Amino acid sequence: TVLKFQIEFDLINEIYEEINVRKINAQIKIDTGFSRYGFLYNDLEKIKNAFSNSEIQMFNELKYFTGLTEISDSAFTNCKSLKFIKFPENITKIGKNAFEKCIALTQINLSEYITELGAYAFSKSGINSISIPAGVEILPIGVFKGCSNLCSIYFEENSKLQIIGGEALFKYGYVSGYKCVGSNGAFSECINLQEIKLPSSVTIIEEGAFWGCKSLKSINTGELKKLIKIDGGLYEWFASNTYGYSFCGAFNGCSLETV
Repeated sequence: TVLKFQIEFDLINEIYEEINVRKINAQIKIDTGFSRYGFLYNDLEKIKNAFSNSEIQMFNELKYFTGLTEISDSAFTNCKSLKFIKFPENITKIGKNAFEKCIALTQINLSEYITELGAYAFSKSGINSISIPAGVEILPIGVFKGCSNLCSIYFEENSKLQIIGGEALFKYGYVSGYKCVGSNGAFSECINLQEIKLPSSVTIIEEGAFWGCKSLKSINTGELKKLIKIDGGLYEWFASNTYGYSFCGAFNGCSLETV
């Protein structure tokens, strides 16, 4: 069945509780039913969270939503059956947790116009390869955390990437101090990632950025002329008359042979 429809978007800026909200007023002419996903096109708020935890498998029609400039936070979180999605070309931002736990999503094409990826945007998804658009300057905490199938990462030519995010993950309940037990690094626990070639624009690799990437053997830090910091933290803790130390380095648990 060929789906025929026409959508005209009128963007309206409104303010709700001191937050700028962009709403879409859509006028739709539909020749065949397009209500199978159960939301109204003139309500962006419903579009934002309509799919989270759903059984949706494909969403090729999203490419027609030319008024959208971002995929909002948690938009497709835990859509375990989602295998394919097509973005409008004018998308510039992928929100926090947008595709977290989309385990069937093995590949996704990011538009060259995307400049921002949210924290945990693809965490624990099924992605096995990814190309990072040149305009992305920061890979935030957890953006690809726990992507156990991820083995290929590419950076577009003239990349502006500066920061690869990370932070220590602590276990609390001690008399004093904190015990580091993991990381929310941008690539932490990507256990099948063996090699990565970072763009020359990178300046900072934060603590735990590649924590637990046990297969990672090669990274080109020696070629990064603008690199000013590879971060790490030493944390002291005390419990049950016992002192201890834990360390969260950018490459904890890696198998690096070449840097």
